[in-house]
Amino acid sequence: MNGLEILDIKQFPEGFFMQHHMPKVMLENHSHNHVEILLPVGCDLIYQTQMGPAIAKDRQVSVFWGQIPHRLSQIDRTGELYIANLPLPELLSWSMPDNFLSALFTGQVISSTSIVEADILNFRRWHRDYHSMEAKLIQIARLELQLRLRRQSFDGWHMGDNADTNADKTGHKSSQHVHKMIRFLAEHYTSPITVEDVANAAAISSGYAMGAFKKSLGQSIVSYLNQLRLHHAKVALIDNNEKVITIALDSGFGSLSRFYEVFIADTGKTPQQFRRDHKR
Repeated sequence: MNGLEILDIKQFPEGFFMQHHMPKVMLENHSHNHVEILLPVGCDLIYQTQMGPAIAKDRQVSVFWGQIPHRLSQIDRTGELYIANLPLPELLSWSMPDNFLSALFTGQVISSTSIVEADILNFRRWHRDYHSMEAKLIQIARLELQLRLRRQSFDGWHMGDNADTNADKTGHKSSQHVHKMIRFLAEHYTSPITVEDVANAAAISSGYAMGAFKKSLGQSIVSYLNQLRLHHAKVALIDNNEKVITIALDSGFGSLSRFYEVFIADTGKTPQQFRRDHKR
């Protein structure tokens, strides 16, 4: 396939990684922990999200959070797709504008406002750098990607480019409550928060919050919170040499024993085994 790769969603690496492949229509929604930074080349892509259908346009950078259920539903013209997959904690450390983060946490597809000719060359280089397995080159690629997004924030983003402005609005109020809860969780998951705190962020009762969240995302608030914390911990275990207890507490787990309990249940491994298996 001319060097293009296909990566199973179930085999996603935990940290930063790059993809390059021919886009393929997805029959079912899926979700994952990364923020996707897309560059379609030679094609327009339509994604179905909780906000309705949205377009990622040819040669324009688009960004969305993979944790929100989504699928690629339509491909206009034959082309290729570059994707930079970024852990959420890394993006949050970049001090992106509040309106960008608000759109991200509510499942919108955020797009650049114009075509930048250098983007194709940059994405190609970042993809090559990632697959070189050279740690210094990969770090440079991450820094260049950060600067690209921050420059676009200065120029301005196009928020929520809906392909169909008449999308079904049923359940809109409930969706807005869920979006507020998702944003609160994404911004506070490293802190000692409770279900009641999450519900208060959306100005609803705990019972209503748990039901709406479960219906929208297919998992409980506690499960979702644990997944955010686990992803943070996994990336830290791979990217640095901090002690396990430090990583556990920095990720939002209240105790080392709780961290081990959740981590082993999710991976079947201790944090130390996970770190050894994933170190390059």
